[in-house]
Amino acid sequence: MASFASRRLQKERAEWRKDHPFGFSAKPMANPDGKGQNLFRWICGIPGRAGTPWEGATYKLTMDFSEDYPGKPPKCKFVFVNGKVLFHPNIYPSGTVCLSILNEDEDWKPSITIKQILLGVQDLLDNPNSASPAQAEPFQLFTQNKEEYLRRVKQQAKDVANGGQKPKSVPVALLSLPRSGAAHFTASSMVMTPHTVLLATTKPFAKDAVESISTICQEHGLLFEKLEGYKDRAELYEAVATAEACIVRSDTCDEEFFSHAKKLKVLVRAGAGVDAIDLAAATKHGVCVQNTPGQNSNAVAELAFGMLLAHKRNHFDGNSGTEIRASSLGLYGCGNVSRFMILVAQGFGMDVFAYDPYLTPEQIEDLGAEPLFDVPSIFKCDVVSLHIPATRETKRSIDEKLLRSMPKGAVLINTARKDVILEDDLLNTLVDRPDLSYLADDKPDNTEEIKERLGEARVKKQFLVTPKKMGAQTAQANSNSGIAAAKQIVEFFRDGHIKYQSRLKGSQQTHVIDCFIHDHILIPLLGVIDGGREGETDDLPNDNYDRPPSASPGARPPYVIVVHSCKGGVGKSTVAFNLSIALANSGLDVGLVDADVMGPSLPAFVSPEKGHIYFSRNEKWAQPVQFPMPSGRGSLRCQSFGWLDVNKVSKQGAGLSAQSAKEVVAMMLTQTDFGNITHLVVDCPPGTGDIPNLLMGGGVHPSCAVVVTTPHKLSLMDTKLGVDKLRRDGVTVGAIVENMAYLECPDCGKMIHPFGDANPRSALGLGQEVPVVELPIESSLSSDLIVDSESATGQRFAELARVILEACEASGSPRGVKGIYDRLPMVIQDWGTFIACLSVSM
Repeated sequence: MASFASRRLQKERAEWRKDHPFGFSAKPMANPDGKGQNLFRWICGIPGRAGTPWEGATYKLTMDFSEDYPGKPPKCKFVFVNGKVLFHPNIYPSGTVCLSILNEDEDWKPSITIKQILLGVQDLLDNPNSASPAQAEPFQLFTQNKEEYLRRVKQQAKDVANGGQKPKSVPVALLSLPRSGAAHFTASSMVMTPHTVLLATTKPFAKDAVESISTICQEHGLLFEKLEGYKDRAELYEAVATAEACIVRSDTCDEEFFSHAKKLKVLVRAGAGVDAIDLAAATKHGVCVQNTPGQNSNAVAELAFGMLLAHKRNHFDGNSGTEIRASSLGLYGCGNVSRFMILVAQGFGMDVFAYDPYLTPEQIEDLGAEPLFDVPSIFKCDVVSLHIPATRETKRSIDEKLLRSMPKGAVLINTARKDVILEDDLLNTLVDRPDLSYLADDKPDNTEEIKERLGEARVKKQFLVTPKKMGAQTAQANSNSGIAAAKQIVEFFRDGHIKYQSRLKGSQQTHVIDCFIHDHILIPLLGVIDGGREGETDDLPNDNYDRPPSASPGARPPYVIVVHSCKGGVGKSTVAFNLSIALANSGLDVGLVDADVMGPSLPAFVSPEKGHIYFSRNEKWAQPVQFPMPSGRGSLRCQSFGWLDVNKVSKQGAGLSAQSAKEVVAMMLTQTDFGNITHLVVDCPPGTGDIPNLLMGGGVHPSCAVVVTTPHKLSLMDTKLGVDKLRRDGVTVGAIVENMAYLECPDCGKMIHPFGDANPRSALGLGQEVPVVELPIESSLSSDLIVDSESATGQRFAELARVILEACEASGSPRGVKGIYDRLPMVIQDWGTFIACLSVSM
């Protein structure tokens, strides 16, 4: 059966043949053997728009689609011209197009078509985005020498043109697609009630920035007020009392601030860090906190290189210095700042290397750097520049071993956060290594001790720190961050855009601020969520779409426990749910997936008012249902197709095809935000069909299995088929649950075995080392379903949990689920499109 991606591409091919923009071409490329076409690789032609320097030529572009399309965008590359990459500021040296609608983390949506992509790329040709530079020379000419840039573009058009024939003019594209950093809004495009926006800063913005913020607000029907240079907090409290949105710089926003801001819905920090904002207080008062990452990136990159050049030339004291040409630059963290660092380094003729655990080697290559695969490799470069946030994983991670491994004469630049370095180790290494230098704009806490130990002469050669953090201290960065804040407020009120939301550290609560209807799906505005990076920098975006939003970077994957039986009606779902509760009762954070799409059972265990699935703003992540646990215990987060009731799809589960059911399970496993769970319990459907194959042989790496059976002969016969399948897939059986094994006489207390002593180990072909947990027949379970943890049966589930935890530990390091923790995505598409497609196909 054709995959969803191929079906979508076939449909787009048919629609393109019926109707496409004049002068454009797009079709699948022929297979290498000449037999048929490759539907996942297209060759396209984009005509230069009439009246622009690009006219007169058709520019060839390839589109490479993956099986994840349309969940992920195609990779678009321009074909080289006479062996050269297309001359354009937003075309990478590899030919890849830098456009926000082609970026999964920015404006890509599964509803975007091939036609819309090509129109967007055509628009980009004559409207470069200076906020997203990708190619050094055209970017520099476009920003500094427009006349020479246009001359080069016109010459390129002549070179590309086929036989000098000028194609007929192409009408301006009717569809206007947003590009990163270049979005435009008009008041007529939206309807909203007037909201009051307050600009409140002790340090005033530049005059032109204030004027731009005011203009943006007025154009979108927002009321703009400002309070700049205030001296008394009482002035701030009075002004914020009526504001629904507020822009601040480094101003303190604490519990008292939020208690006065009765109407406040969104607070935007014009800058990257949110250290001065009490995120817990914001959560309590229902305020969405955002920052403006990326607006200071060029300023930070220039500062880093400025410090490096000053150091290499001995602070221009008249003595001979050294050049940086042909030396190696290692970038630890490859985000917005590093993108500008790469451009500058290439201009100086440096060899650039980069390591970023969140990027693939191909993505790093597209940025123009050579990828490295671990931190120690970066520290072998002549110059190392840090661009990492201060998280639980990176704080104090740069130690003496790394510092001493740097080559002779090496320079370490830190414009990120001082607390990523062990400062005592830095001191000792600098003292012992006179050839090693440290440059920073976030001076260490032991700065005075370092200066004292080194002495004045060595400080000048080895140690350069700025008086305060100065990365954003430019007029342009000041203006850019303020304008970005205003645009984010517009997007927040217009459609609930929260991409740059800052998250609370340590909480496991999701606070729903407000809801918007988007494509007929209820999308909650998530407030402050667990797992956000501490001390956000410009280098890494707030939203990480390759991991669940509330899963901390570096968190190990969960142990996966599959609850399995080839026989239906043996109480498998009851065992799975009560086992999950027992694990959570022991203090663990547990996830539970009901993988029986044809007959979902989990909603029966959770009251209807608690059983509703919400989705993240980009529709990629589903928020699981939180089962209430007693205070002081762990947590239990549940996911079931039975709750995905948009268009009542879940009520028709039995009507799904096997392929669709398999895709539903893959979506629930890979695109549910379980957060930092330690154990994931998967309730398998009965049998050994497609879904058990997916769970045991494809998308899941089980740590162990719980096999559920009854003592009845037929149940044991079928269950053995499942055990044999587990063996073939290399899955260890951690325990056997013999359900309905006995009943207790209410009069005398005697245990009665109505099905006899089945000896399940022998019947299933398992050894004596596999524990067997017997569960009784209890009439109360027919109505309550949930076992009292203090009862005798509850104690048996506690024993089962203990046995399974031991089996998990014995299995070695957990591997989790593909697409969540090991970066091998099974992503099909966003939830909205997926559910809509299910509705149409049923």
